[in-house]
Amino acid sequence: MIHYLAVKSALEIHKPDNLFIHYTNRPIGNPLWDDISKQVILRYITPPQYFNGIELTSYQYKADIARLEILIREGGIYLDIDVLSVNSLQPLLKNRCVLGFESAKDLDSSNLDTAGSITNAVMMCEPNHPFMIDWLKKTGDNLVNKVWAYHAVCLPLEMIKSGNYSDVHIEPCRSFMPFDFRNDWVFHNDEEKYQWLIQKSYTMHLWETIWYNDRLRQIDDKYLYNTQNILSRLFSKYAPK
Repeated sequence: MIHYLAVKSALEIHKPDNLFIHYTNRPIGNPLWDDISKQVILRYITPPQYFNGIELTSYQYKADIARLEILIREGGIYLDIDVLSVNSLQPLLKNRCVLGFESAKDLDSSNLDTAGSITNAVMMCEPNHPFMIDWLKKTGDNLVNKVWAYHAVCLPLEMIKSGNYSDVHIEPCRSFMPFDFRNDWVFHNDEEKYQWLIQKSYTMHLWETIWYNDRLRQIDDKYLYNTQNILSRLFSKYAPK
């Protein structure tokens, strides 16, 4: 259901000319997939097995490479399949390249000194943007002997801090990542948090890798219609009838 809501909310909120789902294994006998696949353009891709001579053993690392290659080639807006859309990204389209903080001391600040990492779950750029090209090139040297996902979230922050990419627009945490995996208030009915989210955020990330078993697995249409929390208030309208 979360994947369905991610695609459906992106279609309704952003109203893109085209929405592409890049996939390798197509679900069979899944009514939600059958429904949403009629509303998008499906693109089969072969995941990269190696990059810069290094074997990519995790699907996350394969996806990290693939998303950069696609954005460099075509430009556009990239959203992870567990990213739900809250407000239109239209105000950001004037920028050549847009990234946002994944973690920071201050959720409302775009000061680089407050940031801990950049998210690659939400990215926007024009084709062949120099930052994205350099990010992909430098990734090859940062896939091994580093902390998990260093190339995906720490490397881009270091690059931006170098001062060599003045046309990369940075959004604060609240824009794309209003909560981290340790803060599950989206599953509670907190009016103050709800109002803050709908006023301050473009998207929200549901941390599928971490939350799936405990939180996301149980979400279906009945959950969305019968549970009173922030997630249901925002996204039950997108659930299939």
